[in-house]
Amino acid sequence: MRSFLTKSKNIVLQVVELCFPGTASRVSGVKLTTLAEDSMEMHRMAFPKRPYPLGSAEDTALPNPGEYHYRSGEDKEVHMNDPRAIQLLQQAVRDNDQQAYDDYAALMLTLTQQCTVRGMMTFKTDSSVHPIHLDQVLTLTLSLNLSPNPKP
Repeated sequence: MRSFLTKSKNIVLQVVELCFPGTASRVSGVKLTTLAEDSMEMHRMAFPKRPYPLGSAEDTALPNPGEYHYRSGEDKEVHMNDPRAIQLLQQAVRDNDQQAYDDYAALMLTLTQQCTVRGMMTFKTDSSVHPIHLDQVLTLTLSLNLSPNPKP
């Protein structure tokens, strides 16, 4: 299963209801207490009770628990923060390289299609259905009083 969908299933309905009210969800997993504990642990790592020696590695950088290490090979997961994409973007900006940017944009499109729900969606098309002209949509919206600022 794709990375984004796998991770999104770890959000419990309680979190969805609190943070995204009115959103239908079939996902479950982590509770708010787990998210709070993770946040507190990250805070403890960033702001330890006992300061590290000035200039030490611990003083100048946050600890790396290894959770976000990029893994290569056949069993790797696909992520939006792909090293090749980062390298292409840096090259495009540093060298004002249009080809590097075009390659970056193409790679990001591919990654979006592999990693995000939006990228995995497709539109069903039916040749018997014809699009509605925008003027008709606006007319219908106004006639139903569904404008962004309805009158009381």
